[in-house]
Amino acid sequence: MGDLPACEEATRRWRALDPFDANAWLILGNARSKAGDPDGAMKAWERAATFDANLFPAFKNLAAVYEQLGFVQRAAMAWSRAHDLAPDPDTRRRIEERLARRQ
Repeated sequence: MGDLPACEEATRRWRALDPFDANAWLILGNARSKAGDPDGAMKAWERAATFDANLFPAFKNLAAVYEQLGFVQRAAMAWSRAHDLAPDPDTRRRIEERLARRQ
C-alpha cells in the first residue's frame, strides 16, 4: 500500500520467524524495488529464488533488475528460468518476444 518502512519491518519479523520462506524475500525485494534500491531488491530476489527454485515472480523480477544493472548473462539465465516457470502460454510468449528483441 506504499508504506515501505512498515513493509520492511513486517518482512524483517517474518524472516526472523522463518528465514527460508521465499515469499518473505520476494516481498522484501518488491518493497526495496519500489523504494528505488535495485541492488537491495536484487539481493532479496536472489534469496527468494534460492529458497524456492520454482517461484516465477522471483526469476521474472531478477531478470528485469539484472538487465537494469547491466548483468546481461545473468538476465538471460533468469529470463530462461522465468520462461520455464511461466504460469501461462501468453506469459511465455511475451518472454520469448523480449528475449528475441535482446539478440
